[in-house]
Formats: sequence, structure tokens, C-alpha cells
Amino acid sequence: MPKVSGGAGARRPGAPRPRHGVDGGRPFLKPDAELVQAVLAGDRAQFAVLVERYQREIFNLAYRSTHHREDAEDITQETFLRAFRGLGSYDPARPLRTWLYTIAVNVCRDWARRRGSRPSTVELVESDGVRVAEAAPQPHEVAAQKETRLAVEAAVMQLEPDYRLPVILFYMRGVPQAEIAEIMGVPLSIVKNRLFRARRRLRTMLEDLLEEATVNE
Repeated sequence: MPKVSGGAGARRPGAPRPRHGVDGGRPFLKPDAELVQAVLAGDRAQFAVLVERYQREIFNLAYRSTHHREDAEDITQETFLRAFRGLGSYDPARPLRTWLYTIAVNVCRDWARRRGSRPSTVELVESDGVRVAEAAPQPHEVAAQKETRLAVEAAVMQLEPDYRLPVILFYMRGVPQAEIAEIMGVPLSIVKNRLFRARRRLRTMLEDLLEEATVNE
């Protein structure tokens, strides 16, 4: 490609040289697609950057799906292992986040199938894996909030994976419905229908709790 001189892109005499990789003392974040290309070109160390960038999101999804920290860690590890092995099939026109979520959802489904009828347990762990502190300014209010949260999370765990995962993605992770449809490989109308049915089932399961909370207001 011939060298271009002058024009809007030329550096004026006395103008500061453009900085590469630094913005106010902080490194620029390389785009996901650039990191993927670097990994595919043989620089495997760049995959660690992608893991660091998305592991918290994937872990949060996994924990919301399992309510078991060790299982969530296993799902997170398996998600990135599958992503690394299948990186050559990644379409850079598609957001990497959506692609990783798709893999994570499939791993969560595999976990649910293996889990079968194993009793559900809900740990007192926040979504980032940090245990809930017992001390609080108003213990009775904190206890009530915990009880409500655990009841909701336990109810969500009773949903089938095809209903549980959209609820987690939409209500707990803030993923748009259109992106959920892409992640789960179904039409948007099905996502909307599953969310509607899930809300109705959760409302039924939590009816007693909601009535009690209303009385105590």
C-alpha cells in the first residue's frame, strides 16, 4: 500500500506524536477481535486477557444457574476451555460476549442434565463468590432480605433450564432479550414466551412469601 502524505491524517509540525497503548497512563483495551486474531496467530498468552475480561460475567451466570460455587467454577473453566478449543470457529462479526454466553449456557445445560434429581442447595454466597457478612446495622431487615432473596433463588432453581437460563440472563444479568435469543439459538418470540411462563410459575411458587411480605409492610 503506498504511503499517504498530507491530508487529514497527517501530523502537523509541532503536534504531539500519537500515543499507542496508553491513555492517561492507562493501557488501551485491545478489541476482542484483535485478541482473538493474536491467539489464532500463535500468541496464546492473549487468551488470558480474554479470560480476565469475561470470567466474572461467566462465573456469575454459572453461579446463578447452580447456586454452588465449586460447580460454577467448573462451568467457568469448561466454558473457557471450549472457547479456546473452538476459537477458530468464532465469527468476529458476532460479539465475543454473546459467543461466550452461548458456550456457557450449553455447559450449564450439560450440568443440569448430569445433576438430574440431585437436591438443590443454595449457598449464602453473593454472585461474585464473596460470602455474605453476618454483621449489619439492622439485622432483622438484613435477615428478611436474605430470606426473600434465597426464596426467589431457590424458586428459580426449580425451573427447567430452558426457562431458568432466560430468567437469569434477563433479570439477573441484564442481557437484552434479542441477545438471549441469539445465545440460546431460538426466535425472540420463544424467549418472550419463556420469560412470561417463568414469571407466572415463579409468582405461583412465591405467592405465600409475597402475601406475608405485604402483611408485614
